[in-house]
Amino acid sequence: MTRNNTLPSVTPGYGLNMSTFAAAPVQPQTTSYEVATRSLLQSHFSKETAKPLILGMQELHTLVKMATHEFGLFTAIVGDDTRRIVVGRSLGEVQGLAETVTYPFGRGERARKMAWLEAMGEHYEYLSDKPGGRVQGSYIIKCDELQFRNDYEHGEMQRLDIFERDEVTCANIELGELDGVMLLSTNDSALDALEHSYDMNDPNVTFRKCNPETCTAPTPKWSPTTGRRFFFRLRGKEIASGETVSEPECGDIEFLDDDFTKFVGNINVPFMGEEVEFRGFKVSDTPLDQPCDWEYFSFEEPVNSRRCEHGFEGEFE
Repeated sequence: MTRNNTLPSVTPGYGLNMSTFAAAPVQPQTTSYEVATRSLLQSHFSKETAKPLILGMQELHTLVKMATHEFGLFTAIVGDDTRRIVVGRSLGEVQGLAETVTYPFGRGERARKMAWLEAMGEHYEYLSDKPGGRVQGSYIIKCDELQFRNDYEHGEMQRLDIFERDEVTCANIELGELDGVMLLSTNDSALDALEHSYDMNDPNVTFRKCNPETCTAPTPKWSPTTGRRFFFRLRGKEIASGETVSEPECGDIEFLDDDFTKFVGNINVPFMGEEVEFRGFKVSDTPLDQPCDWEYFSFEEPVNSRRCEHGFEGEFE
């Protein structure tokens, strides 16, 4: 078997907190590759602050045996790359450096980037099929400040699905750690009128319209296609804590074209205490699932209220 006598390539790692290095026992030196490798490991890991190394492994078996048996070091192959191996004194640091090199943006970030590219492919495919020119439909959302839900590491996207139900424009939204439901209108005053037509004093607010004989609020005039800017009221729940955002939050989204294919929105996220911007890109003229009930996100969910993805749609009274 022909020996490769090339000196292994070295890249400094990022490990810290190294323990005191114990000198390796003297071993028989048979090849120049082993001499060079042993000298490198002895010199580098004799320092208390020695960091992990990434070595080119021309002779994998020889390198691993020398590092583990002679020097008591840990080793890890860099991903599927059979040409590089991480060597270090801490198992956690060795595995961490190997993963950092394999996934430079982290596993979750890499998955999100790939999922977003795939989802934008759906958006461009939708555009190629001549958009329907209406606001109803399904949108993927881009919001860097709110991408901390673990689901996104597995390719799921933040979404906004807009519906038209009983002359009311409403939406389901998944934004970061927030699941919620929206009421939307191009007329902010009309949106206030609709919101105030609900019994907001009832802790279990039901989705009902006011009695026309007793209600003094002006009748909302819904015209969702006459403008690009939509105001909304949002109620929802923070996934991590389960905290309900029962008091409606205000925000707006503005579409950037007449076909309603993309928008820029602003929302004050209650559990963050600050306003964030989010962008939407349409992927379908058909919303996902069914609209959620407004009362689903009250402090105490009514018995007859159901989450619509389970196949039950809430009723207007």
